[in-house]
Amino acid sequence: MALRMGMAGYVLLLVAGEALLHRAAAQTTHVVGDSMGWVIPPGGAAAYTTWASSKKFMVCDTLMFNFTTGDQDVAQVSKTAFEACSATNTIGSVITTGPANVTLVSEGDYYYICTFSQHCTIGQKLRITVQASPSASPMEGPFSSTPPSSPTPTSAILFVPNIPPLAAMRPFEGEQWLKEIAPVLQSLQKGPVPPSTTSPCTYIPGGGKCN
Repeated sequence: MALRMGMAGYVLLLVAGEALLHRAAAQTTHVVGDSMGWVIPPGGAAAYTTWASSKKFMVCDTLMFNFTTGDQDVAQVSKTAFEACSATNTIGSVITTGPANVTLVSEGDYYYICTFSQHCTIGQKLRITVQASPSASPMEGPFSSTPPSSPTPTSAILFVPNIPPLAAMRPFEGEQWLKEIAPVLQSLQKGPVPPSTTSPCTYIPGGGKCN
């Protein structure tokens, strides 16, 4: 029983550890425009389009809009407002303090613009597509023929319980019984071996009687 409980705890820790690793691997912070930041792009809107095409955005990822407070802002808008560079009806509040972090909470298309003057028209606008986070792969059985995947580097520490050997947990009852009965068996005296020829007598250890 104790061994089964120990194994169950070990499996639970492995499942929890794997979940943490998948969650850690799924969360990425993307600095919009990389070193360029969130500014009026020198090459127009194509600069942010090219940047977004080189990234993979997943649910729970974070967008970091790196800009100077007072010079730019960032607002999420609809597709129609994005194409028209209109900030009349934004989705949520306009973020005016930089740098600003925005968490991508669901899959789908996201549209962001700067509401300052002609900034959006000049090219300070961003469109991205967010994908659902990949689900954790099913755990392989202990005798699965599928080769294990390479471990993902991580700083998380997984504590594995020290499971004692089965023999140290409970003595075998049969072995204990043999130890107790051995002295009794050794104390018994063996009687003489009866003759191999046919005899009308029935031999009994310690005495005999002929019929």
